[in-house]
Amino acid sequence: MRLTKQNFTKNTIIFHHIPKAAGSTFRLILSRQFKSEFIYNLQTLRKHEMIKKFSTINKEKRYCYKLVMGHQAGKLYNLVNNPVIITMLRSPVERVDSLYRHAKRHEDHPCHKIAKLYSLKECFENNIHKEWKELSNGQFDSLCFLFKTNLNVNLEGIIEIDLINKIMDEYIIFGLVERFDESLLLMNKYMGFNHNIYYYRKNTSHDKFKIDPSVIKIIREYNRLDIQLYEYCKNIFNDRLVSELSFLKNKLFLYKTLNMLMYFPAKINDYITFKRQYPKLNA
Repeated sequence: MRLTKQNFTKNTIIFHHIPKAAGSTFRLILSRQFKSEFIYNLQTLRKHEMIKKFSTINKEKRYCYKLVMGHQAGKLYNLVNNPVIITMLRSPVERVDSLYRHAKRHEDHPCHKIAKLYSLKECFENNIHKEWKELSNGQFDSLCFLFKTNLNVNLEGIIEIDLINKIMDEYIIFGLVERFDESLLLMNKYMGFNHNIYYYRKNTSHDKFKIDPSVIKIIREYNRLDIQLYEYCKNIFNDRLVSELSFLKNKLFLYKTLNMLMYFPAKINDYITFKRQYPKLNA
């Protein structure tokens, strides 16, 4: 969906949170824009239960919600008033690598045991990605499922790349993780966020690993649709940046500076804590 200046006060914003695409940080920023009684937040470990529960709420109450957010939040598209879908996309190689490392670090992750037993490359070589579906075209599949099941569009004869174009052009406002600050500023400009959009990045790891070229190759092989989706959206976003150059030139440096100053003490404390918890990573 092309960003244009319009009044979103009569819409319900649905943030369709794609895993490992800065969603936790973006959810925090969005939650500041509305009073808590107007927010329906799908808790990650209870999302299926909460999706089912939402469908049982009477229409009058459902239509009071102004923000619905969480993993698979797009499933609630037909249950809210005048929905507008927002999502964040991430470079597929980095997202898949981050997804795997996150599962390996966290024992409560559904795929933790798999990640401990197999390397990321082995997950593809042994067809484990068929079970752990997020590893292969997770962004494309998530958006296509939403498109096919909720938007009531005839898909007959539509090839995959045209489907990508149709989804992103007509239905979804998106930002890019790699351009997170620019994404926030543009959404703020056009959607009229009224409150604090400064942030301290949540759910990030300080362990910066260089991804082996052979792993990059196999991730790309099994994420061709995600790569097409991301490249298409990146081109749209770059065009948007050019058209908004004068706006961003005045705003971006100031925003980055204030954001860094606001959360610098928290970042230092978090980094020290991480070093103490994971000393082996620093050896």
